[in-house]
Amino acid sequence: MDVKAMPKGEPSVALPLCLNCAEYIRATDVPCPHCTQDPTKPGGRYKEDGFYARDALENLLDAMERAATKQT
Repeated sequence: MDVKAMPKGEPSVALPLCLNCAEYIRATDVPCPHCTQDPTKPGGRYKEDGFYARDALENLLDAMERAATKQT
């Protein structure tokens, strides 16, 4: 099977991550059905496994890219 020849699709639903346990949830799930914590407050596995740092770095890189395109 040639994976490159397969059509690329888009997900039908965008599911956010719980900012505590890093599991996918529905946007309306409060509290998180996996960890029973507030999914909008970073903590737990989300911080321990580096998701928090990765998201912060991505936000910083996006801001730097937007600033660089405004200067040119």
